[in-house]
Amino acid sequence: MLVYVSERLRCGGRPTHDNAPYDINRLSPAEFEKELKAVLPICLELTPVDEEDLDFDSLSENLNLSEDSSVSNKEVRFWADTVLHATKDVPRFTTLKRQELWVVKYESTSARLELLLYTTSEPQWLMYAKPDPTMPANSPMHGMLSQPILRSTGKKGFFDGPWEFGLPVTEKFGVKVEGMGKLVPSFKSSLGLQDGSIDETAWDKWKMIVDADDVDPLDFDISGVYKLLPDCGETAHSLHQRVQKAPDGKDVFFCHPRRGDFAREDLIATFAKSWREHGAKGVEKVHVSVKRAWVRAEGLDVKYVQEGGSSFAVPAGPVHFQVNVEQCK
Repeated sequence: MLVYVSERLRCGGRPTHDNAPYDINRLSPAEFEKELKAVLPICLELTPVDEEDLDFDSLSENLNLSEDSSVSNKEVRFWADTVLHATKDVPRFTTLKRQELWVVKYESTSARLELLLYTTSEPQWLMYAKPDPTMPANSPMHGMLSQPILRSTGKKGFFDGPWEFGLPVTEKFGVKVEGMGKLVPSFKSSLGLQDGSIDETAWDKWKMIVDADDVDPLDFDISGVYKLLPDCGETAHSLHQRVQKAPDGKDVFFCHPRRGDFAREDLIATFAKSWREHGAKGVEKVHVSVKRAWVRAEGLDVKYVQEGGSSFAVPAGPVHFQVNVEQCK
């Protein structure tokens, strides 16, 4: 099970909808795209980062890391080299896409920088490192590169927020979970499976409690009551929405993962793979993991790059061609 934040969901299958009139004055997508492209810089540059800025012991000294969150020297070295390499190149504007939200993409030879434009919260920058072309396809380091190495959340604009390093740390802790509400047919039961699960039930609400000592690795406390959304067509009818919104106004969900969900940028925490919704009573403790520890990147900033001196080449004179009819036979 995954816990994540989102402003809107991609429907799965053909779910039912409760449609209502949407009346709001706004720019057309084409006009918004035109105006945004007019103000976005073509090239960006990060302030220089050296090895001293990436000293893992210094960056993690204020983190309350558990013994289970230890990182090997090989992983630390790979992470530091990756960040150094990714921040040296100049990211250039490539695309502006309208998806679940507007995403602006910049790319360099070694990194991808994305600007996510939310409607309920501030814009956010995420930088991902690109794998080296010589890296084996089955290298365990690919999992590290699926998560952002840098992030920044704007305050009043795109470039006025502090930057943070994403340390390759996996924190594990326990969360108290209790079924509530009413019992409904489980996913297996709804499929009509004849393996003894035809009468299986599960709670339609779940109460989640995170101890105060375990909140630090999270972006915010994910405690609360989550209600089942059975008609949203998500994986195995498992989509649950928290009654309370996130501090920035986004909705909080948890559900079974789909392919690629473990690399999603809005992922907060991951439940133990063995846990499933059920109809048993009582409180249970479920293991949860968080795959990034965010620390302030002191002195790191992004600035525009004014690249001048552009030139283009033209032929020095007329271009002559010799054509012979015999050559076409």
